Amino acid sequence: MADYYHVSNEPLPVGTQLECKFFNRDTAPQYLHVVEDAANIGPAALRVLMLAEELMALKGWGKAMAGPAYRELVYEAVRKAEFQSRPSRLSSVFLFEDADAADRFRSKYREGKGVILVCTIESAEAFRTDMNLLARADVHSADAGREMLAEAARAYWSASMSGDPWPEVLVSGRVVVSGQHVAPL
Repeated sequence: MADYYHVSNEPLPVGTQLECKFFNRDTAPQYLHVVEDAANIGPAALRVLMLAEELMALKGWGKAMAGPAYRELVYEAVRKAEFQSRPSRLSSVFLFEDADAADRFRSKYREGKGVILVCTIESAEAFRTDMNLLARADVHSADAGREMLAEAARAYWSASMSGDPWPEVLVSGRVVVSGQHVAPL
């Protein structure tokens, strides 16, 4: 079995089964419904939600999540409509094929915090795609409309690779910790 690498907030014992922690399990369903409702009402409602969240983040009341949640809802809608065989990002464990890619993720998105776990996929099919197709600046722009997001989602779910790929592996199944990565000195 091949080794994969996962970035965790904390060390986990060997044998621990990883769980999807994409959103907080307690609040995610309600939160996603609020974002989806705003999107269904229209761009103005979604804009108001995002602006309210940005204001709360500026005041230190929390992190703005409406924009990322909306992007994920569009990606999920495209997956359900056109790529049903792919695992949902909302219920997957995210892995990397090598420790360098995991460390790059930890540096960029976790401010260098957390640990890199060595993992084994025990039962599930892995879906390999390019994380850079999600991280494109135009996709994260405030001007990114639903069509632009849907186009980026199609490239992501088709497993296309960009000119500078950053492969990630999505797994909806049993992934177990087999060790902790120790970087060479």
